[in-house]
Amino acid sequence: NILWNVIHSQPALCGGMWGRTPLAMDAGGNLLVVGAEFTSAQDNWNPLLLKLNPSSGATLARQVFNLGPFASFDAVAVAGSNLYILGHNNPNNGNPHIVYLLKFGPDGTIIWGDSYSPGIFWGTRGGIVVAGSSVWTAAGGKVRVHDLNGALILDKDVILPGGGSPLAADGAGNIYTADQNGVAKFDSADKSL
Repeated sequence: NILWNVIHSQPALCGGMWGRTPLAMDAGGNLLVVGAEFTSAQDNWNPLLLKLNPSSGATLARQVFNLGPFASFDAVAVAGSNLYILGHNNPNNGNPHIVYLLKFGPDGTIIWGDSYSPGIFWGTRGGIVVAGSSVWTAAGGKVRVHDLNGALILDKDVILPGGGSPLAADGAGNIYTADQNGVAKFDSADKSL
């Protein structure tokens, strides 16, 4: 049985136009939804962050961000009271493809961000996971690792299907990606394949 269904009057692309709908629970037990929302003219879209009451579906917070043309939030990870969101700008109409990682405080303010433009448009898949004191992302043909303060620790070119991969972490802090032909494991000690 469906207990509730939330529909917004503004057309939204939750998870981007490729059908992803990234969900997470925050430290307070609220449901987080990231994606994108069309502008009123429906000629562009902007990143969207929703916080919903898991019991009723009521919207507790709604934020739309202006991060350039055709930008969307694609994946979310929660660590304590902070959110880490992976997103991208789609290279529509000659616009650059930009992959970005943002850290948000519990009130939805951006604490820090980092971005890069892949030399090749690999696709729009991506994943994010927080493991110990590091944030791992796999998007834009790269696996990148940042510390929780935003310093870049690792930037490695990796062939990934659609440019990115979902990520998982085990209890020892090892990271797993869905590679082009299987699964790859990153060792938490030396951050190598």
